[in-house]
Amino acid sequence: MKFSNPLYDDITYLKGVGPKRAKQLKAYGIEIISDLLYYIPRKYLDRTNIKNINQTKIGEQ
Repeated sequence: MKFSNPLYDDITYLKGVGPKRAKQLKAYGIEIISDLLYYIPRKYLDRTNIKNINQTKIGEQ
């Protein structure tokens, strides 16, 4: 009897991942489920410090 490891299944087997989303993920090198589990982003946007529009400066993110 042969067992398959679901970590090596194509990313489209996940619920909510269709061809369009799979193409977007492939741009990041994510093609199988284990790729998604081990993907670590290089940076992120910190959205915990919320400012009013009058407190922002030009060019500030």
